Amino acid sequence: MVSLNPTTVRAFQEELQKEAAAVDALRTAGSYLSRQAGTAGAGMGAGGLLGAGVGTGIGAVRGYQEAKAQGASGGQAALSALGKGVHGGLTGTAVGAGLGGVAGLAGGEAATGMAKKLVAGKNSLAGAARFGERQVHSLTGAVPSGYASRGEAMGAMQAGAYPARERLDAAKKGLEAAWTGDGKPGALHKAVKEHVGAAKHLEVAQKAEDMGLTSVPGYLKSLATNPVDTLKTGLKEQWHSGGLGSKAIMFGLPAADMASQLGKADDPQGQGRGRFESFGRAAGQMALGAAPIPLAGQLALGVGAGSLGGLVGAGVDRKLDRKKAAQGQGQPLPILTHEEESVGGAPVEKHYTNAALGRPPEGLGA
Repeated sequence: MVSLNPTTVRAFQEELQKEAAAVDALRTAGSYLSRQAGTAGAGMGAGGLLGAGVGTGIGAVRGYQEAKAQGASGGQAALSALGKGVHGGLTGTAVGAGLGGVAGLAGGEAATGMAKKLVAGKNSLAGAARFGERQVHSLTGAVPSGYASRGEAMGAMQAGAYPARERLDAAKKGLEAAWTGDGKPGALHKAVKEHVGAAKHLEVAQKAEDMGLTSVPGYLKSLATNPVDTLKTGLKEQWHSGGLGSKAIMFGLPAADMASQLGKADDPQGQGRGRFESFGRAAGQMALGAAPIPLAGQLALGVGAGSLGGLVGAGVDRKLDRKKAAQGQGQPLPILTHEEESVGGAPVEKHYTNAALGRPPEGLGA
């Protein structure tokens, strides 16, 4: 029988308090990271743009000076400046994005307030900050803090249904102008068509935002609970978001790639993949890569879906290979026969053993 005494009870209570404190600390840290994720994204975007400018300038000047010091002509020095500038720009982007992200993450409420003012601007720096926020949101599902609602935060970083809403506003203005003005023949018909398309786009884009399909975590969660509606809504949003050119790039090219993979025995890059494995990769990338998620999340989701589709396709390839082997439809073995070759003008006779010819050893024949 267990014996409890005051010392044991106090030790047990202290241990529970320690565990509760650790859980509270983790919860607090997670809440802080969630609040600051959007700010970190804004810092990464703005810092990356500033770093690119500074790095490009420094690299170009350094490249030009080094080339001239080595006796290069003006044209050669300019080419060297261009190459060094590109390299410096890439380095500056990485360094600036890293520093901006750290500043946004560690800056607390002060950094959040600055980020909120920054993304409200109309300049390129504001655009870069909003881009960074969208990429962080696409990978984590976090939205910038400091807004009254999630929808307002999505609109502030111009994600979710924001582009569709802007498109519909522009379509309304275009329709009013075509209706009241003396435009070119067919202008009114074109304006009506664009207005109808924009309205459909906003409807499905708002549904996708409400379902949480604008980030990888939200999309996967929705896919697990409601796969059919998730795939349908995501593909519809992408379909209505652009014209014929974007539809051809987004759906036509992947579909053509899928069809071409079925006609190939191996991966075109020589990686030894079967045709159904290659088809599965292309199908997975098209199906989930077309989700209404900003660039970073869409790339991550497309790569993951492509790998999953490749695994399924590889299983189909193995099953077909086993079936062919069982039916004797594999590659036929070469038939070895008695033949002569000419070496240096003189005939050389070649002989094969009974085993090579598929015969029993001598003395054991029928």
